[in-house]
Amino acid sequence: PHEWAIPYSKMHGDAREISGALAEQGLRCLPNAARLLQTFLATVETDARLACVRQPGWHTTERGLVFVLANGAKIGPGAGSVTLQAGRASSGDKFAVSGTLEGWRDEVARYAIGNSRLAFYISAALAGPLLDIATEQSGGFHLVGGARSGKSTAAYAAGSVWGPTGQVRAWRATANGLEGIAAEISDTVLILDEIGQAADYEVGNIVYSLSNEAGKQRANQRGGARSAFTWRTLFLSTGECTLEDKQNEAGKKTMAGQKTRLANIPAAPEGGHGLFETLHDFSDGAALSNHLRRAVHRQHGTASRAFLARLTSERASDEAGLRQWVDARRKAFVAEHAKDAGSQAQSVAGRFALVACAGELATRFGVLPWPEGEAMEAAMVCFRAWLAENGSGEAFEEQAAIEQVRMFLQTRGESRFKALDLAGGGTNADSRLAIDNLAGYRFLRNGKTDFFGIAREVFRKEVCKGLNVKGAIKALRKAGLLIAKGTDSSNAHTVPDRRGPVRLYDIDATILA
Repeated sequence: PHEWAIPYSKMHGDAREISGALAEQGLRCLPNAARLLQTFLATVETDARLACVRQPGWHTTERGLVFVLANGAKIGPGAGSVTLQAGRASSGDKFAVSGTLEGWRDEVARYAIGNSRLAFYISAALAGPLLDIATEQSGGFHLVGGARSGKSTAAYAAGSVWGPTGQVRAWRATANGLEGIAAEISDTVLILDEIGQAADYEVGNIVYSLSNEAGKQRANQRGGARSAFTWRTLFLSTGECTLEDKQNEAGKKTMAGQKTRLANIPAAPEGGHGLFETLHDFSDGAALSNHLRRAVHRQHGTASRAFLARLTSERASDEAGLRQWVDARRKAFVAEHAKDAGSQAQSVAGRFALVACAGELATRFGVLPWPEGEAMEAAMVCFRAWLAENGSGEAFEEQAAIEQVRMFLQTRGESRFKALDLAGGGTNADSRLAIDNLAGYRFLRNGKTDFFGIAREVFRKEVCKGLNVKGAIKALRKAGLLIAKGTDSSNAHTVPDRRGPVRLYDIDATILA
C-alpha cells in the first residue's frame, strides 16, 4: 500500500500530474481516464479530517506530539491526526525497514563497541531528533582519511539506523538539490559520501546553507518570493580531503564559521586498524568492514523506529525533564573536555556532546547493545582528535590570520624584503640586491633574520587581504609575534634611501618556525 496526501491545488491542474504520479506507484489508470480520476478524487466527501504537514520531523497536534518520517510513517501520540502532504507521491524507499531490531543490534551495532568512530557516527545518526529538544543549530561532522580506511563503512552503518544504503548520498550534487533533500529528511540525518566529488566552488556554500537551516530565497514565475526550503538536521560527511582542501583548490579561503559547522575527525585512530580500534575476532579491519557492509543490506531502519517510539513518549510525558537531562550532560562534557578552549571550540564540543547524549539515550532505551558510557567515551575520543587538529581550540579567525601572515612571509620573505643588518646601524646587508615591489625589510642579527618589518599599506592591502586588519594585529600580538614598543602596533625605523623614519609592523621571525 502507498499513501499520498495530494495537494488540493492539483485538482485544478493537469489531471495527468495525478494519474502519472500514482501510476509510478502501481495504480493502473488509462491515459484517457486521467480526467475522470481527478474528478472522482475532487468530489469525494468525508467527515474525517487530518492536519497536513509539509515536511517530516517534529509536529505538535491536538492529540499530542508526533514525529513524521519522509515515507509518511508517523510515530507518537498524535500519529492519528496528521498526514504528510508532499508535492509528489513517494514510496519512501530510503526509509524502508528490513530485518529486526535484534538482528541490527547483533549484526551491526555491537561491533561499534570499542570503535570510537563507528560508535560516534551511529550515535550521530540518532541525534537529529534531539536538535529541536536541545534547541541546537544544525551542523556536521566530516570523517577524513585515506582510501580503504573504512570511513564509508561508518557512513553506511549510520545510514542503517534510518533505512537502506540509499540513505548515503553522494557529495556530487548541486546546492539546490541538497537543499531539497535536507528539507525532505528534516530532524533525521543527511549523510554525504566522498567530499572530493563535490564542486570546489560550491562546497563551502553548501556547508553554510545546511548549517543555516534554510535554502536560498528564489523568485516564482511571477517574480514574487517563492517559499524557501527549511530544515533541521545533523549532516555526516566522509572524504579523502577536507573542506579546506576543496576550498584551496578553488582559490577560496575557508572561513572560521565553516570550520566550526563541519568538524573534521581523522578516520583512522592512531594504533588502530584503519577505522577500527577493536576487531571483534575478525582477522583485520577489511574483514570487519566487509561484514558491516553486508549486514546493513539485511538489517536497517528498525533502530530509528524503536528510538523514536521511546523518545516521543518521554518528550510527551516530561519534555522539561528530558531537556534538563540533555543540557546537564552537555554542560558536563564541555566543562571536562573544552574548559580551557575558546568559545568556538566549546560550541563544537556541545555538538559532540549532543551526539553522545543520543547514543546514551539509545542505550538506555535498549536500542543500542552498548554498555553505559560507550557513546560518551566515543564522543570524547573523537572530540579530542578534532581538538588536536585545530590548535587546541584557539579561535579560528586568529589561527587563520596568523597562518596568512606566515604564508606571505614564507613565499615572499626573500624576494620582497630588503635585508638590513641590525649590528651595522641599519646598512644594507647586500646593496647589490634589487628589490622589486618592496614589501618591507628583513632585520638581521648575526646573519640570521631576527624580525620582518612590513610596510603598513602592504600589511593592510596584501598581507591581510580578506581579513579584518585589527583582528589580525590582535591575533599576532596575542601570540607574541608582533613586536610593539608602545600602544601603537607599528614601530618607526630609519632605513637607507629614505629621508625620514618609516613605520613598519614588526613580526618576529619565529612565526616561520
